Amino acid sequence: MKTRIEFMMPNLETSIQVRSALLAGLVENKDIHFLANQETNLADLNKANAAEGSNFLHEGEKGILYGMGFGLLAGLYVLFVPSWLTSSPTWYSQSPWYIVLMVTISLGAILTAIGAAFLGVNIFNTDLSKYKNRIAKGEILMIVSTDLYTIAKIRKIVKDSLKMQTLIKLEKGLS
Repeated sequence: MKTRIEFMMPNLETSIQVRSALLAGLVENKDIHFLANQETNLADLNKANAAEGSNFLHEGEKGILYGMGFGLLAGLYVLFVPSWLTSSPTWYSQSPWYIVLMVTISLGAILTAIGAAFLGVNIFNTDLSKYKNRIAKGEILMIVSTDLYTIAKIRKIVKDSLKMQTLIKLEKGLS
């Protein structure tokens, strides 16, 4: 499973230079996406799609976990509360306990994941909400999807590229 890391870029020029440094290093172009406001032209940079700019995947993953919990509770309810005490469905009477739990957990996970993912499409990504104001001001958010063991290398490449950009701007300002 890939991990997402985000970096704020001050402008398009810096974004292009940092992307080039990452491509020369160890990241593929398909794993680098950029999110900017409507007015910003991203040129040939990969624009973030709906999955990266919304909570679709994040909420779907949480929905699976919550749904499994709800399904487990529903399965335990069906197994341990007598049918004469409540109006539990009777389909489970001939099924082994593990089948009952498997069915309720699976149904809970699937249905809750679908519902949570659909809600997440309409909500700005909570992970990215801290960048919303800066994006509105014209900065560009770079989202890199990578394996866990390469995060430190990517951070170093980005940090070095941003330092180099700052030095170049200082040299231009002095000359």
